[in-house]
This record gives sequence, C-alpha cells and structure tokens, in this order.
Amino acid sequence: MQNSYQESLDISKQLEKEGKKVEIKKWLIVAIIFVGMIALGAYFMTTAGKNEKIKYLTAAIEKKDLLVKVSATGNIEPTNTVDVGIEVSGTIIEVGADFNQQVKRGDILARLDTTKLESKVKNSQAALLVAKANFLEKKISLEDTRNELERGKTTYKSTSGKYPSDKDLDALTNNHERALANYAASEAGVTQVRAQLKSDEDDLKKAVVKSPINGIVLDKKVEVGQSVVSVMQIPVLFTLAEDLSKMQVVLSVDEADIGQVAEGQNVEFFVDAYPHEQFQGKITQVRLNSIIVSGVVTYATVVAVDNPRLLLKPGMTTSADIVTEVVKNRLSVPNSALRFTPKDEKKDEKNQGKQVWILENNLPKSLSVAAQKSDGIFTAISGEGIKEGMQVIIGTQKEQ
Repeated sequence: MQNSYQESLDISKQLEKEGKKVEIKKWLIVAIIFVGMIALGAYFMTTAGKNEKIKYLTAAIEKKDLLVKVSATGNIEPTNTVDVGIEVSGTIIEVGADFNQQVKRGDILARLDTTKLESKVKNSQAALLVAKANFLEKKISLEDTRNELERGKTTYKSTSGKYPSDKDLDALTNNHERALANYAASEAGVTQVRAQLKSDEDDLKKAVVKSPINGIVLDKKVEVGQSVVSVMQIPVLFTLAEDLSKMQVVLSVDEADIGQVAEGQNVEFFVDAYPHEQFQGKITQVRLNSIIVSGVVTYATVVAVDNPRLLLKPGMTTSADIVTEVVKNRLSVPNSALRFTPKDEKKDEKNQGKQVWILENNLPKSLSVAAQKSDGIFTAISGEGIKEGMQVIIGTQKEQ
C-alpha cells in the first residue's frame, strides 16, 4: 500500500516537470516570432528609405503685370432711395402702388378718407368769413371815431378851446385809439384764420400721397383700411428707388487696408446669386467716419456700379477686391517659392520670405531676393543673379 502511494507521487512530479518544459517551449517560440517581425519591419523600412527619392517641383521666373488688391465685403444699395410718408392722420381708402411697380412722379400711391379734413376746411372757410365781417365792422368803427375826433379838434380850435371841453376831447381821442386797436386786432384775426384755412387745405391735399420721383417701389408698408397716425413721427408708407440700373456697393474696408484705398480705384466683386460672373465698379467715396463693431474698425467705401441687366438687387452681399495698384512688367515668382525651405535646412524666421531656391547640380541653392508687391498669387522680386526664365523651387514630391 505504501509502495503504491510512493509510485503515484513520483508519477505526479514527473508530469509536472513535463508540463513546465512544454510551457517554456511555447514562450520561446513566441519570442522568436516577435523578434523576427521586428527585424523584418526594420529591413523593409531601410529598403524603402533607400529607394525613396525626392523630386523638386519648379516654376520659371517670369515678367508679369500684377494687380495689387485689397479684399472687402459689403452690400448693394440703390444710388437714391426715397421714403414716402404721410403728414396727416386718417384711414387708408386706396393704395395705388405695389411692390416692384414702376411709378412716375405725381402718380397716386395712396389716399386717405378725407371726410374730417374736408370738414375742417369748411369750418376754416366759415371762420374766415366771420373774421372778414368783423374786420369790416372795426374798419367802419375806426372811420367813425376818426371823423368825430377831427370834428372835435376843429370845433375846439374855432372856439379857442371853449368847446368841447378838454375832457370831451380826450374821450374822443381815446375812442379813436381804441377803435384803431380793434381794427388792428380784427385785421390780425383775418390773417390768422386765413393761415389756418391754408393749413387745412394743405392737409386735405396731403391726404393724397403722390410719388415724388420716377422710380420703382422697393417696399410697401400700408394696406387699405389701415389707420395711420402722424403725431410725433411721420409714418413711412413706401420706399422708392429712383434708378436700379445705377447701383452702389458699400464696402467695409479694414483699418489696416484703408490707407491703400482711394477714390477712382477699380473694384471687382462677386455676389452669391451669380458665383461665376464678375462685376466691375469704381470707388466714388471713402468715408472718413469709422465704424466700430466688437472692437473691429472699418471704413465705409462707396463703389458706383452699372446694372443694365438688373441682376444686382438691393441688399445683396458682395465679396470684393479693390485694385489699389498695377505693377507692370516685373520679374515675379509664385508665392510658394518664397515659402519653400528644403527639409534639411532650418528656417530663418528673420529672413523668411526673402529668399528663393534654385537647383544646382540637382541640389537646392538659396538666392537672396527683395520681395515687393504681391497680387496674392505672385510676388514681384528683385535681387542679384535673378533672371527671367530661371527655375525656382516651389515644392517637393516623393518618388519610389
């Protein structure tokens, strides 16, 4: 029994040893595979690096005319707009124009109910008649007192001051002065009532709103039956544009660029409605008053634009380029040539953009240049050894 137990114990120990050997073999195999993969990857990377070549992309230095531009955004506006309002209160009984309608000067745009206004005119007319009658009465009274005073003075003189008495003569004089004052007051009353009548008649005329210009209706803010009240502010009923074949673009030019902008400069711009069509204009005004929004300072610049096809409409947003200078027949390179630096070279931040690179014996060589005006794509340059037709590096491309 004891021998059997001992044999079982020996067998267990032998199996445990065999299991450890198998586990060690597995780990050795995994380690060998891992090391092999690393070695294989290193080999391919080294081979690829040796086979990879760098191709330099070049462009020729050429003489070009450069348009130096300043970019800005803005909106299209009519050259002349008129807000047509009404100076009297009432109810609209007629509207004679609608959106986009062509109107001529004198055309009726709207009409008020004139019942109350006509009544005021009639009252003023009656008041004028009363004032005139009162004036006539005061005039007659003035003549009477003047005649009595003259007779009193004549009698007083002929009687050597005995008749009438001084008191009676003073009374005649006072009556005449009083009549004269009443006459002047009645005359002023006539003038006042006549002015009121004219005002009421003008209000009656203003109840009919007429177009002050030949143009087109851009906006209508009134309908039949609507009440308008003209007390503290004149209500605007219509907005008219005089001529949409002549428009203007109001650009917002950044303060950093405004020094380059002046009247008479040409402007090229686009609108979203016609992305493939370029429009032209000319600056007519650079306004001195600045506009500050969220700390950004801009200046309004007005551009006159011909709009014969009426493609441009009020309010459209524009993206514009102002041609501030034309640089003619200057040696120029693509801007990418001024930004290029070979991979193994360190960028000189102080001299960045003031050198170009050429190929000499298939290796990059730098040439110092003076960068001048740019149109955003090409830059005019000058420098020793710079010639037309010379190839400058603008970038690189990897080859296998």
